[in-house]
Amino acid sequence: MNSSEKKLQLLFPRHSIGNAPYAPKLTPPIGALVLASYLSKKLSDWKVEVFDCNATSEDEVLERIDASVVGISVWFSNYENGLEIARKIKAQSPGTKIVFGGPHTNGLAERILANNNFIDFVVSGDGEEPLVKLLAGVSLDLVSGLSYRLQGGKIASNPRHLGINLDEIPIFDLTCLKTPFVWGGNNTPLDSMPVSGVRGCIRVSRCEYCSIPTLGVRTLSPEFFWEQILLLKEKYGIDSFFETGDIFPVHHALKLAQALDAMPEEKKLELKKISIKIYLYPGMAFPKNIENLKKIGVKTVLLELKTCWFGVKKSLPETMLKAILQIPSCKKSMNLKKTESAFILHSFLVFRAKPKNHCKKTSLSFKKLPQKKQSKRLLQTRFIHCPARNFSSGA
Repeated sequence: MNSSEKKLQLLFPRHSIGNAPYAPKLTPPIGALVLASYLSKKLSDWKVEVFDCNATSEDEVLERIDASVVGISVWFSNYENGLEIARKIKAQSPGTKIVFGGPHTNGLAERILANNNFIDFVVSGDGEEPLVKLLAGVSLDLVSGLSYRLQGGKIASNPRHLGINLDEIPIFDLTCLKTPFVWGGNNTPLDSMPVSGVRGCIRVSRCEYCSIPTLGVRTLSPEFFWEQILLLKEKYGIDSFFETGDIFPVHHALKLAQALDAMPEEKKLELKKISIKIYLYPGMAFPKNIENLKKIGVKTVLLELKTCWFGVKKSLPETMLKAILQIPSCKKSMNLKKTESAFILHSFLVFRAKPKNHCKKTSLSFKKLPQKKQSKRLLQTRFIHCPARNFSSGA
């Protein structure tokens, strides 16, 4: 894709469903920031800007759109708003190429193109290498993970990229972020700056929750991870971080702890002032796995229950209870103070049908959980359709 302007603007649409719209403070879009860092390194003649539509009005973002290419990163929670802003961008600037990417596009790329003629391309999987090739003008059939229209309107999809080495992505800062962000401190367990040191899932090769083939687990090198944390702390005063990896590989904590021990004393003292939040799955949060997590500054653990089924499993209440019962021993092992964050039960329920009675029954079960004194907070997100199973006909 050749252009005399060579400007790319990456947008993260406003959330509309799920828990995100009600979060105490929304943080910058980590996916777009990481992508911008990589693209700026690989394509020095392209200017890259990032806009977080959660941080300003949509009208203000639309007024500032002047790029030849606009990339829009969509989750389930901002997909509808992503479509709406893409439609408006194409209406005000028909020549602008619009690229959709992000977790929600996996398994839905061809359907997104078929139902929305204002979208030009959809990227599935890691977006770094596909976007580099697309912007560099490589033949479309050679751009991995790309779905696009052929002459005559037929849609073609290329095999997805096998996954980038995370150490190839430069450390990011907030220079390219063009919407407001001011770090206000860690006032709640959800008030943390996202960082991306883990991609993939340790549980399965492909789960029906996210519909993304995970290709195993990839991790940022420990030295690179701490370098990223230090930059954000020193440059912006950020002292609370959220590792966005789907499930944190507890064995990786040992490597992070060893790298931290090997650092100069001055840097170690700085890193002792930070706190980290991670996702774990029930069964991984026993005291034997906690020591290294404590060493690297983990103060908040979200115990996730990600499930996909046709009906309500009889074992669900037992599984949830088991997760809650882990909390007191883990808190004790981590020596958490009363003022510090603790363990939070965080659930995602994915249904492959529309069992209204089952939805109601399961919701009632979850509402009882916060009554357990060990459970400090319960976050619940329920989906009715699972994109991986092509039930989302309105994509």
